[in-house]
Amino acid sequence: MKKIIISNLKGGVGKTTTTVNLAYSFMQLRKKVLVVDADPQANTTPFFLSKKTEKSIRDVYMQSQNVKKCIYRTKYKDIDIMPGNTDLMEDDVSKADILKNALDIISDRYDICLMDTRPAFEQLTMTCIYAADMVLTPVCLNKFCRDNLSVVQEKISEFGCDQIEWNVFATMVRSNRRAQRKIYEDLIGKHDYPFLNTCVSASSAVDDALIMYKPMLKHRSKNAVANDYMELAYEILNASVGGGCNG
Repeated sequence: MKKIIISNLKGGVGKTTTTVNLAYSFMQLRKKVLVVDADPQANTTPFFLSKKTEKSIRDVYMQSQNVKKCIYRTKYKDIDIMPGNTDLMEDDVSKADILKNALDIISDRYDICLMDTRPAFEQLTMTCIYAADMVLTPVCLNKFCRDNLSVVQEKISEFGCDQIEWNVFATMVRSNRRAQRKIYEDLIGKHDYPFLNTCVSASSAVDDALIMYKPMLKHRSKNAVANDYMELAYEILNASVGGGCNG
């Protein structure tokens, strides 16, 4: 099971949108997917479940052996979810490796695990990074982008996860924006950040899909964004996997 954390220090860069759309895209590529909603806002969960569940990720943090009871089938055939919980707190984390241990128990059931996290590098996010093979960072191409990526890189190193694979991709991209293009070229050419080739386009249809709790391939399958997420899924599957924190 390839374990991917969707993480960035900034909010509003499309972490939840990325999680939802990649999960559906991987499913279309015939992969069995587990979504882990590790953000206390629990915004990812309603895309896959319409009713509140008895168990959630909080129960996993209390006791990692509970993991099988905390995973639910969703309305999509090959996507399961470990639901989020708005009562989840930093104090619920007892050990850095508790989520890793839980995911190891069910690793033979899935091809891909996607972990959605809050825009902060605190205990909850740390447990996801510790469990992951890859950190995937969506970024908006603006003047804050470079400084933000520098901090993300620093935090990954602080957690002792230098061997983990780190990939970045640009999102909400408008092809006619000269300023965005200049920032993108600067980040790749001068700073050598690990950008994937795929960029996700900007589209008002994404906001409509979010309102209806739908992935883009279900909402507007011929929209450029739907194709972008499929291309991103292909590229991630073909990427090499690092050794993780224990690498």
